[in-house]
Amino acid sequence: VHGSGPYPLVVATYGGPHVQYVQNTWGMMAADMRSQFLRANGFAVLKVDNRGSNRRGLVFETAISENMGELEVADQVAGVKWAIQEGVADAERVAVSGWSYGGYMALKCLADRPDVFHAAVSGAPVTDWTLYDSAYTERYM
Repeated sequence: VHGSGPYPLVVATYGGPHVQYVQNTWGMMAADMRSQFLRANGFAVLKVDNRGSNRRGLVFETAISENMGELEVADQVAGVKWAIQEGVADAERVAVSGWSYGGYMALKCLADRPDVFHAAVSGAPVTDWTLYDSAYTERYM
């Protein structure tokens, strides 16, 4: 930790079905190089397993069915508000990043909640669900 907070915050998200970021272990999802680099350079990094993510029961996982992109954003916002309230994050310096569904989430967070998220890095996002993998899309849309 470099000094006392609050720190600029990067929310690292996937947010989609069947992925669990937060684990009670020091595994790949927790100790990824990008997060370690950001932390070593003075950023706080937040990972939130929003509704729709894995291993919390069927009700939690299927909550986003036919409503993708709504509850997940609300849960990411709740995580950011918690980090601000705890004095970890600077409310004026909050970014979100993700890849694939996380890229979609980064764009959705920035578009829907510009009052919370001030920048986004979006890698390989789904931008048109009609052009995406039909088996995946039909299961959740």
